[in-house]
Amino acid sequence: SPAGSSALAIEVVAGDSTHTVTFRSGAGAGTLSVGTAGLSAGDTLAIRFGDLPEGVAVGVPAATRIVVAAVAGDRISRSVAEDGSPTELEVEYVQAEYTAVAGGPGTEITLRANPAADRRVAVPLTATHASSVESMLPDSVVFEPGDSLAAFMLEVPAGTGSGLLALGFGALPEAVSAGAVASATVDIADHDPGVLRDEAFDLGLAVFGRAVAEGARQAVGARIDAVMRPAGSVSGTGMPGSAAEWVGRAAGTLASLSGVSLSASSAADMIRRSDSVDLPSGREAVRRLLPSLSFATALGPQSLEGRPRIGLWAEGSAQSFRGDPAGADYDGGLRALTVGADARIGSSALLGVSLMRSDGDLDYSRHSAKGSMGHGMNSVHPYLFLQPSPGIGLWAMAGYGSGDVWDGNRHGDTGASLRMLSGGVKVPLARSGAFGLALGGDAFAVGMSAEDGQREGAASRARAMLEASWTGGGLKLATQAGARYDGGDADTGGGAETGASVGYAGRGLDLDLRGRLAFGSGSHREWGAALRLAFDPGTRGEGFRLVVSPRHGHDKNGIHGLMDARTLRMMTPTAGRDWRLDAEAGYGFKNPGGEGALDGYTRLSADGRNRAWSFGSRYGVSRTLRLGIEGSRNQLPGQDPSLGLRVALDFTF
Repeated sequence: SPAGSSALAIEVVAGDSTHTVTFRSGAGAGTLSVGTAGLSAGDTLAIRFGDLPEGVAVGVPAATRIVVAAVAGDRISRSVAEDGSPTELEVEYVQAEYTAVAGGPGTEITLRANPAADRRVAVPLTATHASSVESMLPDSVVFEPGDSLAAFMLEVPAGTGSGLLALGFGALPEAVSAGAVASATVDIADHDPGVLRDEAFDLGLAVFGRAVAEGARQAVGARIDAVMRPAGSVSGTGMPGSAAEWVGRAAGTLASLSGVSLSASSAADMIRRSDSVDLPSGREAVRRLLPSLSFATALGPQSLEGRPRIGLWAEGSAQSFRGDPAGADYDGGLRALTVGADARIGSSALLGVSLMRSDGDLDYSRHSAKGSMGHGMNSVHPYLFLQPSPGIGLWAMAGYGSGDVWDGNRHGDTGASLRMLSGGVKVPLARSGAFGLALGGDAFAVGMSAEDGQREGAASRARAMLEASWTGGGLKLATQAGARYDGGDADTGGGAETGASVGYAGRGLDLDLRGRLAFGSGSHREWGAALRLAFDPGTRGEGFRLVVSPRHGHDKNGIHGLMDARTLRMMTPTAGRDWRLDAEAGYGFKNPGGEGALDGYTRLSADGRNRAWSFGSRYGVSRTLRLGIEGSRNQLPGQDPSLGLRVALDFTF
């Protein structure tokens, strides 16, 4: 197979003799006669291929055998036992499940006899299907003497409806019984497998998109809940929330993050807020804005001045899911790492953004199409929380992601993108001391596309949850239960959801552990867990502080650059094109009797040539006067490290 375009001579070895079968040009079959002279009843003659011509390969089966049932003239056949009864045989299907496509290639179905047949045995077949398909099957499958396997081809005509074809045995001959696998099923699909795989691929996109959206919603929702806990549950001082103060605090935050002077008093204000002699002030901040990119934040309790509190947080999560929408089964999971930053503005607003890395995989089965999918994606999710009146919270979140999706039935990875919108509301129902009861609702819509938009899966979800919580001393215990409705290209219909969490917040540290279990229509299930860690910054000079400042080029000039002896060697044109990284961590203590503050810190500076590490202490006598002492260690390539000690007096006017 296929028929040769020219004549072929095929060598066949039968026992100790070699024969040649000649195929004429265009012929698809050849005949060989093998004699059994000299053989006795019960003997076996093995037949195989010899050396094949170039371009000819061995197919299946590659060998056969002839079993001599009897010798002419014998009065007793070896197929009959001494008591006159035939040998007992068991027949069964080799597989219990097969797949076929209407109008597609035939499916080979194999039967097994145990022991091997010692006589000719015809096994009748039966079939059950929604439509009449008996004409597809042969009346029986024949085992010749010596055969242990026999097969037939099942060809499903085009137009046959999809469904399961049940195969069985008819009335079996004498001394033949059904074995362990007495029946088999054939899953008939009325589509081409390629179409089925495309449908399964779209389902996978919808499932992955929904899982990413759910993970982002859970992470951001937990962050909002932790930051906006009821007053008194965590340490901190409340802040007024007038519109004028909101605008002023937003402008101050922008100035501190960008290094741009926005008012005449911001120079001194930046020094007071930064507690770092390396951060710019006044006109120099404007000159350094373009060649420099700096981020600085302190981690500690809320500032008395009512400025926005910057929060840094991270969460790792894992979720599993399975379902069977529209005759397609899937089972998979997703793992995600989310990091975020936000600013609490006043007592009624939170603005932030989170970055999420997600990796997922799932196995799918849709009629005759089976396979595995996976995805890896990076996504960004800006979010906003508002509290228009005490206790009532409104939030909104968007998302965009980009990454890759792979399918085991396709070659290589394909680019994928994600878009989502989400929003929700939370309303308190009752509170008595440390116990609280609240009602929340949220919804999201997400779409995930691949192959330049040619394949796409979409999903949506709406949910209403009742939450009971206990809060005290920074510890919060909560449990949730509610209902939800799913729509889109994946599972659809109503379901139930429950979850629990335990969290602790205090001294700028926020920990939260959550678990979740959801039941949907059919066999749709979702379950997962997440751990979140957050730092909430506050007053400069008090609590833990972190400063990170990557720079490029001649970012220091004028009197500030000349007076900083450590950076004088970096002013050459060649070195000026290099990158530089400065990082500092410290902890400050406020003087309870006045405005002075004691600060201890350690700093790391690195560029293309040298590494410098230093540690020291500063005492801020007032907002304009500060004393400091610092020890340092510098290392240049090919040189011994140098140690130094510096005493500084900073006076700002």
